[in-house]
Amino acid sequence: MRTKSSKTLYFDFSGESSIKVAKEYRAKYEAISQVLDANRQVLRLAHRDWAKLLSTSAKGRDGYTSEQLLRALIVMFVEGDSYREVVVRIDNSEFLQYFVRLGVKPTMDFTFLNKAFCALSAKTLEAMNQALSQYAVQEEKISGEKQRMDTTVYETNIHYPTDSSLLWDSFRTLSRLLRNVQKELPQLNLHHRFHDKKLKKLAQLHSK
Repeated sequence: MRTKSSKTLYFDFSGESSIKVAKEYRAKYEAISQVLDANRQVLRLAHRDWAKLLSTSAKGRDGYTSEQLLRALIVMFVEGDSYREVVVRIDNSEFLQYFVRLGVKPTMDFTFLNKAFCALSAKTLEAMNQALSQYAVQEEKISGEKQRMDTTVYETNIHYPTDSSLLWDSFRTLSRLLRNVQKELPQLNLHHRFHDKKLKKLAQLHSK
């Protein structure tokens, strides 16, 4: 059975830096660590999948904990690394080893980290996201007043919106609507001429 987390105390032996960007880098991960510690439900959700789907050897108790796997994956997504790149990054950084809470353990293999992420179900990831969202609302980090949505964009052959093209599009739309009104409500006696050819020539002239 995989261990969820270790009660061992971990120490940061990387030392403090006097460089501003390095301090900001560390502060970012320290803030993430605080959020994870305040939301143990996130770890419980991940451990539920890993305990069932990740096989362990007879020495599994001495293997990587679910917390170490979760934190290593977080580093990967924060840095935008591949599985190979993130294990190299962690292995070469005492601070990130402290964040992942590896202690004296060597960095996990990238194939094992890949297997760990693939073992997380879509339902689990959604529940983890929901737990973090609720925490952010409770801590007033976010509100429900505004919502950002990501959409898929497809390239189209729509023309560039020049003034002349916009005017022509507006005329075509309005004239079509007025023609429909003439047809549906003949009692209004609307007999306007629309001069389509003349306006089209003007639009083409100004677009050159």
